[in-house]
Amino acid sequence: MTSLVHGKLTGVRFTRSGPVRYCAAGDLELAVHDRVLVQTDSGEAEGTVVITPQQLVHCDLAATDLPTVVRKAA
Repeated sequence: MTSLVHGKLTGVRFTRSGPVRYCAAGDLELAVHDRVLVQTDSGEAEGTVVITPQQLVHCDLAATDLPTVVRKAA
């Protein structure tokens, strides 16, 4: 597995008490409680940031396996 550089991943929940899904954050400035649109295998989904890129110290997820945060939701 690949160790990703600090600041590239964020934790997102798609439902209030659902599991945290890790997503590629790109260059977006994200904060806890930000609403974001994430490109998933089944299309775009809206979720809430629960872990910011700055809070994530180390992760062994492969970047190609992750959904991508497209932008902050309006």
